[in-house]
Amino acid sequence: MSGSNNSQATIVKLKRQLADMQKSYAKSSELISSLGEAVVVTNEYGKIEIVNELCGQILGYKLNVLIGKRYLAVIKAVNEDGSLVEPMDRAITRAFLNGSAVTERACYLTSRNTAIPVAINVSPFIFNNVPIGAIEVFRDLTDEITREQIQSEFIALASHQLRTPLSAINTYAQMLSGGYAGKLNNRQTNFVSVIESSTLRMNELIHSLLNVTRLEAGSINVDIIPVDINELCAGVINSLTSLADDKAVDIKLEACPISDIDTDPVLLRELINNLIANSIKYTPHGGSVIVKVEIQDRVIISVCDNGFGIPELAKDYIFSKFYRAKNAVKHDVSGTGLGLYLAKQIADRLEGDIWFDSEVGVGTTFYFSLPVVGSAKKQGRFRLEVPKL
Repeated sequence: MSGSNNSQATIVKLKRQLADMQKSYAKSSELISSLGEAVVVTNEYGKIEIVNELCGQILGYKLNVLIGKRYLAVIKAVNEDGSLVEPMDRAITRAFLNGSAVTERACYLTSRNTAIPVAINVSPFIFNNVPIGAIEVFRDLTDEITREQIQSEFIALASHQLRTPLSAINTYAQMLSGGYAGKLNNRQTNFVSVIESSTLRMNELIHSLLNVTRLEAGSINVDIIPVDINELCAGVINSLTSLADDKAVDIKLEACPISDIDTDPVLLRELINNLIANSIKYTPHGGSVIVKVEIQDRVIISVCDNGFGIPELAKDYIFSKFYRAKNAVKHDVSGTGLGLYLAKQIADRLEGDIWFDSEVGVGTTFYFSLPVVGSAKKQGRFRLEVPKL
């Protein structure tokens, strides 16, 4: 009799556990359905077990068409040329093989064979160190990319329209300073000098805003070629000689015996230019700037100055857009607050790291590093804008 009671108790316990599991599953399903992004859950065999309505809407499939099917067979990704992405290159496959989350952008095919851009995050389910499934969350980037394109095109148009009158102002200012309209007195010469310098600052601001917009949209090309870092740094220093001479700032280059690396010279030049120009601006008259190239486990370029330094409260914001420390504004009112932000954006695009050490009244050292193997080529719709006037 006791055996029968034990059996009944076991059955009741199992029923409760099953009911709890069913409730938990129902809650999970409701949660997944209510999410504002598409969700797909697969088992260890790569078959789809759970999918929410938004996923079906984005891809144009009814849910019963997706459930039970092999993920790679029904949710297809394509390359830029329209060819299918190989199964081993898919984010979900790499998440399974590596046992870690994968985040990337891709293009998925809808039921009508239309490619749509998506942002993907895939995480594997791990049990006893073995993947037993995966969950993928993705969202349609079509509207976002359209907005980015409209914004970028507007900035480009506005920049062009602004540069046309700026070019005329600069040309006539140079003609005046050159005596084409007669000899100027000292006061007139000073006025024309202000016009020229203001025009130059405006042009730099336009070019910075355009680059910021394109970098934020991820639409800047990364064209990879072998680059001699020593030679590139020397060229940047030479181009900034006038700025340094105005403040009697001494610039030295400590080169590395071997400094070739595969990277984008235009992007790298802009980054280094921003760091060196920044150091010159915030170094007092008669100061010094040392540019150093090293190759360790990574290629490291450092720009060290004995300038005003960065206050402790400003250090967390120094790479923020339009941010300028109070002591920087005090010593140079003409800055835009975009130079270091641009440097950070370019560093990310080149797969590099950027950081600094600083002490108020002592100086600042900015560091930029790249993998020894170089940067990866990235396709974009634009090249970095170089100031022209």
